[in-house]
Amino acid sequence: MRRNGKLGMKAASNKKTFRNPNARTPIQIEHDDAIIAQEYLKGTTLYKIGKALGIGTTAVQRALNRIRAMWQAKMMRAITEHKAEQLEKLDLLEHEAHLAWKRSQEDAMEIQTTDRVVNALKGKNPLKGPPSNQKQSANQPSGTKAKQIDKTVKVHGQYGDPRFLSIIKDCVAQRCQILGLNTPIAEDPKDAFATQDDVRNQILDRFAKLGQPAPDPNAPKVTIQ
Repeated sequence: MRRNGKLGMKAASNKKTFRNPNARTPIQIEHDDAIIAQEYLKGTTLYKIGKALGIGTTAVQRALNRIRAMWQAKMMRAITEHKAEQLEKLDLLEHEAHLAWKRSQEDAMEIQTTDRVVNALKGKNPLKGPPSNQKQSANQPSGTKAKQIDKTVKVHGQYGDPRFLSIIKDCVAQRCQILGLNTPIAEDPKDAFATQDDVRNQILDRFAKLGQPAPDPNAPKVTIQ
């Protein structure tokens, strides 16, 4: 009896005491959640995490549920913000492509210049045109050779560069993909007018081709979202 009593006291002394998880303050809960998340990502078991923090496995599981919900909310916010940023970039790119498309439709001007040598008469200046076109030096005596530049301007109409339209088309396609507006195209045009029974029969045919048992006929019919 005495021996059994000693063993019972020894077992009681080795028993781990746990804190009451409901008695923790919000600061303690936040501190424990940070440790739980870090140790969980390292692969530590829930039992070891709870033993180190002095709480039960159930409390650790509840903390993990809160942490996963926080991770998911953070991920959704990040995805939403990233989508908004990419959409703004597409808007800017599409706007610039529209402006470039308009500019490519404007008339193009081609300027050709021709240099020619003329005779300068004494006492007269035979060069016609603005003074900027006259290349005669101030020290050049009258009656010598002088250079004159003739300019010819040609205007060509343009239909626009279709490459800018391709950029606009790509921007629209990328925007639809980000917003989830793309819908699968039916293989057969008549599938677009298929009824619920037709869709259900198609699903049953696919099960039959795969050699799988067909669903319960009494199950709810497939609805088209």
